[in-house]
Amino acid sequence: MVMPYLVRHRLIHLRKETLWQLADRATTEHECSGLRHWADHHLPLVVTRQGAETPPHLLSLGLPLPLQWGRLKLGFLLPRADVVVYASFPTLTTVTRSLAQHMRPLVYALQKHGLQAHVHGSYGWQTLSGLTYVHEVSDLDLLIRVNGERQADLATEALSACETDAPRLDGELIFPNGAAVAWREWAAWRSGKTPQYLVKTLLGAHLASSLPGSQATLAA
Repeated sequence: MVMPYLVRHRLIHLRKETLWQLADRATTEHECSGLRHWADHHLPLVVTRQGAETPPHLLSLGLPLPLQWGRLKLGFLLPRADVVVYASFPTLTTVTRSLAQHMRPLVYALQKHGLQAHVHGSYGWQTLSGLTYVHEVSDLDLLIRVNGERQADLATEALSACETDAPRLDGELIFPNGAAVAWREWAAWRSGKTPQYLVKTLLGAHLASSLPGSQATLAA
């Protein structure tokens, strides 16, 4: 299998046998039941931050379980050879079918600028699994790929214009090199309210004081 460009929040479908093995090694009833359900329904795990010492043949993966299994956050270090399919979180267009009408203008505002958002977090996992993740204070967590600072600014303008309290809009702007910046931090930095912003990558995080791609960064 050809592995796509690996980034945080990439979804990973594993061999069913691997999920069953994880369930057999589970230390709690919630963990075991959740992993058995994941194996039975061939649901994905998600790529998390990779440790600097992680061997190249292994992947750090995560699984946040739904409310019925205590919202446990599970983490695993598994062989890349166990990966069957790489996938992405559902698009905002898909998720808005289950959201209030007032969220749809955000889809149109992003499409106007050639942008598409994917939804992770509670709304994303609930859409993928059909299980209950969303609660009354759940944010709508977005991933928006941008080709540079101009598109990042346009995405931020669209998010600001469509922001609501229910649900609160959260999420990251993903630049071509895979670097991710929270849209609120980007907006604050671009407006001069803060001198730096936090950049998250597959291997870690750092503070930046100039446009993405430059060398002017500070260790976080």
